[in-house]
Amino acid sequence: MEDGYDLPIPVEASMVLILGETGAGKSYFIRKLTSNPDVKVGHSLESCTQRSQPFEVIIGGTNLLLIDTPGFDDSVRSDADVILEIATSLSFQTAMGIKLLGLIYLHDITAPRMRGSLRRELEMLKLIAGPQNYRNILLVTTKWGDKSRRREYENRQFQLEENYWEDMMIGGAACHRFEGSADSAKAIVSQLNFRADVVLALQRELSGDAVFSETSVGRYAEQSRSKIKAELDAMSSMSRVTSAQSQSQSSRSTPSQTVVELEQTLQSSALDSQKMGVRLDDQVREWIKEAVREEKEQSRQRPSATKAMTAVLAKTSSFFRSFRTGPYQGGT
Repeated sequence: MEDGYDLPIPVEASMVLILGETGAGKSYFIRKLTSNPDVKVGHSLESCTQRSQPFEVIIGGTNLLLIDTPGFDDSVRSDADVILEIATSLSFQTAMGIKLLGLIYLHDITAPRMRGSLRRELEMLKLIAGPQNYRNILLVTTKWGDKSRRREYENRQFQLEENYWEDMMIGGAACHRFEGSADSAKAIVSQLNFRADVVLALQRELSGDAVFSETSVGRYAEQSRSKIKAELDAMSSMSRVTSAQSQSQSSRSTPSQTVVELEQTLQSSALDSQKMGVRLDDQVREWIKEAVREEKEQSRQRPSATKAMTAVLAKTSSFFRSFRTGPYQGGT
């Protein structure tokens, strides 16, 4: 961190990122760990965590800073938005000299199949961490409460380990079941106490002069966008031909649900391509300065690192919401 201004009051804690799809139970998991009633728990497919939030807790004699992140495949936020918030948390952690113990990835065991969005988020998880850091990942299945479906869930767990998580587990990632209790949550997190602290692949990429779009996960997001755009262009061309040949008014005027969904995804990713041109490490340092200055103006004290991080993450959300884009027009 550069000299010349006050820093937040350091936190003597190691950071753990909690990741996963919307509805996997991240906030519930953290609530069980912290016994904090302020941790909002959702009961629908909409995310109740709209931006990343830090929570401090002591587990097994170790002070931890848990970061509750918005879910992948969120009803409001795009995956790239979520990754940018994760990257902001990592940039803050690097700037403050906080150690990172690892990542906990939660997966809803009741999900009947592995959707494309889940496969995509696993790929992004791997790119964020890097193969050399798989041993600092805990893969955790949630929602085991229905005992009548235990065998079905065990079969799903086996499929996850064999078909989707195998490469990470070979690299050292560990698989656990969250049984819904505080003791179960603490036992899982305690496993990271036996891991050395880690610098993730995304952190190494951002520590140079790279913008987010130049990182491995940023390039993956852009490739996904290009693939969606090509698919939408092909479907739009086919739709024009079909409309010209058809006499049905409904076929000429009503786009298919698939086209609508692709247009929404492409519009979101076009917005994200602007956001990913930001030099995040530099921007986070500026936000830390602002957070310290604002707190000193209000209370004449430096903020704690946790309070400063909350302020920085709020600034992140406001900053990226300022970007706007228009609807997809077709073609280039």
